[in-house]
Amino acid sequence: MRLDISAHAPTLQTFAVVVLIFITMNIAVNGGEGIAYSPVIAATTTMFLPSRLFAIDERSNLTTLGEILPITRSRIVAGRHLLIALVAAASILFGLAVLFGGHALFPGEVDTPLRESLGGLAVALLVTCLVCGIQMPFLYALGHARTGMWALGATMVAIFGGVALLKQFPDAITSMTEIFATPWALPVCIAGALVVLALSAIVSTVLYRGRDL
Repeated sequence: MRLDISAHAPTLQTFAVVVLIFITMNIAVNGGEGIAYSPVIAATTTMFLPSRLFAIDERSNLTTLGEILPITRSRIVAGRHLLIALVAAASILFGLAVLFGGHALFPGEVDTPLRESLGGLAVALLVTCLVCGIQMPFLYALGHARTGMWALGATMVAIFGGVALLKQFPDAITSMTEIFATPWALPVCIAGALVVLALSAIVSTVLYRGRDL
């Protein structure tokens, strides 16, 4: 993971700025509602990070460098998955800081109950890890040049298609909101997200070991 952090430090800094801009714009447009869903924005933005990292790997020949260094492919895969998990966690913590800060500083402006905001975060976290977990085995097996745009397109379809589908079933949205607003929803989704990333790392390792670079 240290190799990833040092090689992608500028990208990670840019990503932090992007998360900040997205949350700020959301608050500027939606006011208190934007504050309420800052953790959701922070979590879902992480979906776009894996494709970007793999694109830089290929453009900068970092994949070749990884083959030269005394480090196994298993450790490379594990480090990348751990980096994604840590970035997601850091983004969510920032979003939570905005959420709790908004409730403390502007109690009359944030109409959405805190439990609903945390329920939205639970869904966003699980969906984000599912998207990343599906993307990364393909990126390790085929490389960004062959799967990058498909991975990005699939992410966009998953986001907008999922929203459009849910709008067709308003009763289902109400039921899901009630389920994910329960106290146990967020811990369960965190556990599920970690399981998804662990399975993704296992599959990615198998595929990456068989790839001819």
